[in-house]
Amino acid sequence: MKPWIVAIRPKTLMASFAPILLGSTLALDQGFYNFFLLSLILITAISIQIGTNLVNDYFDFLKGVDNKEMRGRTKVLVQGSVSIQGMRKAILAVFSVAILGSSYLIYKGGWPFALIGSASIFLQLLIQQVPNL
Repeated sequence: MKPWIVAIRPKTLMASFAPILLGSTLALDQGFYNFFLLSLILITAISIQIGTNLVNDYFDFLKGVDNKEMRGRTKVLVQGSVSIQGMRKAILAVFSVAILGSSYLIYKGGWPFALIGSASIFLQLLIQQVPNL
């Protein structure tokens, strides 16, 4: 379990929490609040963040950017504590959760949610195609 905790990079998850919590605080101040939607938005955003972290590790490993000589955060694929197949399955599972959550949010909120979700995935794939990023 510990390698997966390292791979999802818990310290980065605040990047998905903070804007959502700020927005929900503003909505609550205006008298609007829906705990179900807040929960779904948080789960979806966190899933996208975790998926992005996993995809980043996966492609850095495949490109040879991550290696044993590098310092800094632990690279679970380089260490062999997570298999490539396991990482692929985790990426698929996490993005499936994000897609399921996004589907309902798109249904309730319309095209802005579709645009945000699509842009998140597109930009992540684009970034992975740029050498040495």
